[in-house]
Amino acid sequence: STAGSSSTAGSSSTAGSSSTSAPYSTTIARRRLAGSGSAAGSAAVASAEPYVCKDDDEELQREEGRTDVTCAGNRTHVCDTDLGVTLCPVSCGFCGPFSYERVKKYPKPMTTMLPVMVHQTRFPKAACHDFAKVYENQPYNYDLNILPALDGKRHGRLLTCIDRTKRFEGEYAHELECPPDAPTMFCTDGKVKVSKKHTYHGDAVYAQFLTEPEKNLASMRTMQWLDLQTQSVVLSTLVYTEDTSDTEAFTSLSVIFTVDEAGSITGRARLVSYCDMMGADKLSFTVLLVVANITSFIGVVLSMYKLYKDPRCDWGLGCFELIARGAMCIYCFVLQISQSQQIPMGVEYGHLLHTILDFQGHGPEEWENAVQGYFDTKTHIYEETEWLLRHRIACYLILWVQFLQLIFYFHAHPRMAVLTSTVLESLDMMFHFLIIFAVLFLMLAFMASWMLGGEVLAFMSYGEAVASQGRMLFGEWIYADNADELFGSMVVMYWIYAITFMLVLFFSLLNFFLAIVLDAFVSVQEKMAEDPTEQNFLYDVLDALHDPWVRRRAKWPTRNEILTVLEEHLEERGSEDRIWSLRDLAAVMPAGDGAPRGFDKLSLSGGGLQHYLTRYLGKCDKICTHEEPNHRPAAGIAADPAAKGDPAGELTSALREVADLLVPKLQEVWGEAHDKKMTI
Repeated sequence: STAGSSSTAGSSSTAGSSSTSAPYSTTIARRRLAGSGSAAGSAAVASAEPYVCKDDDEELQREEGRTDVTCAGNRTHVCDTDLGVTLCPVSCGFCGPFSYERVKKYPKPMTTMLPVMVHQTRFPKAACHDFAKVYENQPYNYDLNILPALDGKRHGRLLTCIDRTKRFEGEYAHELECPPDAPTMFCTDGKVKVSKKHTYHGDAVYAQFLTEPEKNLASMRTMQWLDLQTQSVVLSTLVYTEDTSDTEAFTSLSVIFTVDEAGSITGRARLVSYCDMMGADKLSFTVLLVVANITSFIGVVLSMYKLYKDPRCDWGLGCFELIARGAMCIYCFVLQISQSQQIPMGVEYGHLLHTILDFQGHGPEEWENAVQGYFDTKTHIYEETEWLLRHRIACYLILWVQFLQLIFYFHAHPRMAVLTSTVLESLDMMFHFLIIFAVLFLMLAFMASWMLGGEVLAFMSYGEAVASQGRMLFGEWIYADNADELFGSMVVMYWIYAITFMLVLFFSLLNFFLAIVLDAFVSVQEKMAEDPTEQNFLYDVLDALHDPWVRRRAKWPTRNEILTVLEEHLEERGSEDRIWSLRDLAAVMPAGDGAPRGFDKLSLSGGGLQHYLTRYLGKCDKICTHEEPNHRPAAGIAADPAAKGDPAGELTSALREVADLLVPKLQEVWGEAHDKKMTI
């Protein structure tokens, strides 16, 4: 199959050669990878220079180690191997250009890019020490002739001791001794060098393209390509997915096998997909990013203005809000700049494809250069996917900050603040509970790992024991998978641990935690019931939108200005004096030319103060009481200042004083039905 096509899809097959007659045309169907054909049915040749098709008898003789071998004379032998492709294309009928016919269509919208690449990282060899040194230097004894390999000198080492603190940086992964009949072109100083070092995002790797997996794996198994020096092995390929909705998906698939100190192999798959934004998607993303940047900047300005102007601002929550909005603003700007500088993944995939299509020559050195070009291009793809991962992490952290900010915003309303209020109420008890829980939890995990780790897989290490106990807390299991394999005293030890865990952690401490949270929740509910201003959340949201319009129409002062006046006089009268009459409230309101704007609308004689209080009574009638004020105002402030010297005003004040005395008596007679109207 051609480069870039899937062999399982059966997308192409050779149809014949246009440059040679066909004495061996039947071998064309078995042709492997000549590298001189065109890709995807194109008539253009990928190489920059035309390839001259000719037999190379001299190279074939060096390869075979015989002077009597020729391409024409040994076609039956040569044409069934790769030598027919690389050294005898004329005799074997492998001269291009070739033409191909489609056998069947791709069954799915996915296609793999190039053959699968397998590469490994390695540890360097090291001198053996301790008992390994003793075992390595063991002597031989001629009398042990019934135990071969102990009765004579050894050629080479017994053990392969390695240094796991370093990375192998040699030029080749393996340097094997040449067999006696090996071709001289593959031997250098009596060594066959296998898997040249390549660089992949800064690490030294030793790679093989699996162009013919069955043959490649057999060769790798014979030369022991994987050995004790192998640290990890990665099989990787790149997949392209075409969508009909103008969306392209580029996927990097890696299957990673890691070898630990004991020789155990653990495997994991890593799948990273990347989509290039195109057309309307890219435009909408850019527009929304600009909008988010502008609105978050406006939010930063408003937060700074609030911290500067509002004396009642909570500096802790205000600073957190400023940080949250600032982080959003900065991140949107950084993302917009960095995203515009990224190379489209389609371009990177094109470079990767051409590392093989632009291959020139047929020597090992040229092929190694093509492999390094593959890794260079894949390094760019790796860096781009890492850039995407970094921004995903940054987005996640920004969303986490916004999540906390949303909780703090809900804390502004009594009914919506149940979560935060409950946590704050139980914080002290929860802190001491967590200390006890953490000590007991970690102690039990250590006991399980120390005593049962060699027998039960769930406790084979301290970290695994901690993770297993976490799953046990959520009721995932209480009886370990292979606990039934225990015998003797180990069964008793296991059940001592399991019963202790169930009684102390699962049943007792977890219920203590629930009791702490429930007690705090009940306390918060009781405090909420005592709050006279607590209302429905949706009602308060609508009122918050409606209240500024009412204030602006009535020309009342702001709430902060009224609160400032009340707090000043409350300090003078004492914190216990929380019940004021209408005359007390009117007396403390600024009046005259020096009064702030809007206070002239809150006079008692003009009815503005009554109207102001009536609005709040409609939302919270608990601010009205029939108790007597703790403090009666002095004679100088007993009446509305605006009524002094005015007979009508003085009469009005006198009538109000009479009303203050009569209303409670009338309420006793008429009941509570007219409380609001009569009190106002």
